[in-house]
Amino acid sequence: MAQVAPQSDVVAFETMFRAYYDALVAFAVWYVGSADTAEEIVDDVFLSLWTQRERWVVHESVRAYLFGATRNRARNAARDRRARARVLRDMLPHLVGRRTPDADGAVRTRDLGTAIDRAIEDLPSRSRTVLTLHRRAGLSFAEIAELLDISPRTVETHLSRALRSLRKRLAPFLTLVMLI
Repeated sequence: MAQVAPQSDVVAFETMFRAYYDALVAFAVWYVGSADTAEEIVDDVFLSLWTQRERWVVHESVRAYLFGATRNRARNAARDRRARARVLRDMLPHLVGRRTPDADGAVRTRDLGTAIDRAIEDLPSRSRTVLTLHRRAGLSFAEIAELLDISPRTVETHLSRALRSLRKRLAPFLTLVMLI
């Protein structure tokens, strides 16, 4: 049976959430460049805080803790996005099937790489994470579900949405690849 938080915890948490949420999202956007990703980061910070509220000890101030936690998660998200982009750029020639020695081919390859980077970056954070864990790390739906504490069906839904979004965004490039 789930343990119910005391009403004072709920009120204090809601007060803190309302006081800092918008400022933390604006702060996270500066790091990640996406309002949706920033909101997910701040949501994760507050969720983590709520789940660990019995063990949470404020050493500085609530404000300093929240901004520090948000900064760290936003930096990690930006670092992960850059790493995914590098991996995809490295994989791009293999995805296309061959390297094109001509200038037009090089431009098409670069443009496709940029489009892939942007399309993945624009995915919602959870879908982007599921896609990366499944396609790059080779994890199964069950492994991803356990890692992210969600159901395997939710993993499948996130992956399906991510792939549908990528196909839609990259359709002009995929048509070009078919013609080559």
